Amino acid sequence: MAQRRQSGFTLVEVMVVVGIIGVLAAMAVPRLRDWMIDNRVRATAMTVADAFYLARSEAMRTGNNFVVFLGADLAGTPFIDGAGRAFIRVLDDGAPGTSNCTADAGEGLRDFAVGDGVQIATTNVTVNAPMDTGVGSRPLTFTQPPPAAGNPPAWFVRFRPDGVPVGLTALCAAGRVGTGGGGVYITNGRVDYSISLSTLGGVRVSGWQQGTGTWN
Repeated sequence: MAQRRQSGFTLVEVMVVVGIIGVLAAMAVPRLRDWMIDNRVRATAMTVADAFYLARSEAMRTGNNFVVFLGADLAGTPFIDGAGRAFIRVLDDGAPGTSNCTADAGEGLRDFAVGDGVQIATTNVTVNAPMDTGVGSRPLTFTQPPPAAGNPPAWFVRFRPDGVPVGLTALCAAGRVGTGGGGVYITNGRVDYSISLSTLGGVRVSGWQQGTGTWN
């Protein structure tokens, strides 16, 4: 009576499969890591846009002035949390006439974390993004009012109760309508994004396409 062959895998076959899986994993892990790092840049760009949207909508809802600090205070000192990470701040600066760009008693604020490895107001790109109407120099084209080339950069912008952004000086003096437009550029050294704010409060997030040398 003939013996039936047992089904299954030999040790050699198992070792071959494990080896193939190891090679594929070694190829996939760096790409996955790069994708995760690059995705943090996009996520941070959306975070900046969300900060603008929040400040604008809350200013219109409450009738207060709201200020967005793009990672630094009026003196340009970076915002760094206890873990050493940068953050963006949205400040409820109170009713018109009482605003001083400082979180006083009863005035709320919200901080937005910046992704690890992402640098605010840094870029490798030499072409302004769409809708960036700022007259300052990349990577931060917001300027202290009145807007003019060579004016000090502004790490902050105020949204009035009507939702219109206006520029601010380092002394928290507000400019007129039309002074709040500009753009901030972010990068991880390989991937670049821009967040542009129009003079009327519109927001656009753009990503730099290295292959074509254009913004999308």
